[in-house]
Amino acid sequence: MPPTRIGDASSGTVLRSNDVESGKLHASIKILSRLAGHAFSAELEASLKGIAVSKTDKIELPHDSDTVSFEANMRLSQSQQDSVTAANVESTDPDCWHNGIALWSPEHPTLYNITIRLFDSSHETPIDTIHTTTGMRSLSWSNNDGTLRLNNRPYFQALFLDQGYWPETFMTPPSSEALRTDIELSKRMGFNGCRKHQKVEDPRFLYWADRLGFLVWGEMANAYAFSAAYVERFDQEWREAVMRDINHPSVVAWTPVNESWAYTDLKGSVQQRNHIRSLYYATKTLDPTRPVNDNCGWEHVQTDLTTFHDYADGDELTETCKSLDGILGEHGGRPLFVSSLADDPGSSQKPNAPILCTEFGGVNIARSTTEDSGDRDWGYTTATDPKDLLKRIKKMMMGTVDVGHICGFVYTQLTDIEQEVNGLYTPDRKEKLDAGEVRKIVEAVKQKYAAMHKW
Repeated sequence: MPPTRIGDASSGTVLRSNDVESGKLHASIKILSRLAGHAFSAELEASLKGIAVSKTDKIELPHDSDTVSFEANMRLSQSQQDSVTAANVESTDPDCWHNGIALWSPEHPTLYNITIRLFDSSHETPIDTIHTTTGMRSLSWSNNDGTLRLNNRPYFQALFLDQGYWPETFMTPPSSEALRTDIELSKRMGFNGCRKHQKVEDPRFLYWADRLGFLVWGEMANAYAFSAAYVERFDQEWREAVMRDINHPSVVAWTPVNESWAYTDLKGSVQQRNHIRSLYYATKTLDPTRPVNDNCGWEHVQTDLTTFHDYADGDELTETCKSLDGILGEHGGRPLFVSSLADDPGSSQKPNAPILCTEFGGVNIARSTTEDSGDRDWGYTTATDPKDLLKRIKKMMMGTVDVGHICGFVYTQLTDIEQEVNGLYTPDRKEKLDAGEVRKIVEAVKQKYAAMHKW
């Protein structure tokens, strides 16, 4: 390892790849262990499927900074597009290109190859070289129409709740292939992403999500009690989590808090509310390009997204999702937004903000009378058999989208975990339902949403 070298994302190297209109990659490259009095320069080169796209000039590292900034052109000329097309990248699908920019999406997870080189004044050859990837894609959530947009298009996010758990290794993935398998199993059922639940996942998961086309909501584990020690530790660890994963195009939202865990008195504590506000603004400072879901499920304090959790069965969930009054009412015995106090303004639904049902389902299948009683088996509701489960899933999923208030959902959950036997796969990743039948339902939801939000 060279003494002076290019830092990774955790050190502060950030590739902002959301500017699909200008076609520029905005890169801020951190240089570590810079020697005093020495001159350094860096360059950045972008390619796509082996076709050179652009190369910046060498830019001198400022004397008073350890960061160098670039704007790299990512737009292909027509001749470059023709060459890339010959390399089997689709060129006619409008979801794949935008004014010469190859777009990243779950349907077309196109990645540019990025090479960053560091030079010192005494060497013509680089003293450090980094190879990485990025995907050009934009996210927007302030569209005044309730949509979450991917690459300027309303995009329904059909996500699994994924707790990243394996029977043999618990929270540690047994292999890189196991992480890839979970993404492939999710996509097989029609889901286009996941909300990682109470876990900062192994970075190899995001490697595969980038390449396979899979949306990921980044989340942090919460404590059970609020304290000064919790605040100090959480602030540090949340910043580290965001910075580690900030350069992955697959990451599309940040969720620092879930269901008021650790924040047991949001009803009356201004201090607890202010900490959630501080997390929101700290996250937006680190990364203004993604929406922040401040407190997933209820008791929102400061948020870009209105998210709620509802484990009612199909008819009741459908009735709730029919109206904004139903959606914005209490969930889990908690208000969806915190009310005002004498010294706190409280919060409320932003007009036309995106609304997502970020936990629902959680249905287990009753054991037959000949099986073990399964005292630890648990689901929010219980289906009699796989056929009944499929029927319930269809009712719930279609019920969320029927009226058009909701722009995404998170189904609980990908796999059974210990006593939570409400996954659509068993702990060893076997189907509990025919994946093709589930996919038909999920695709029908996405198609219905797209028909209601044509652009």
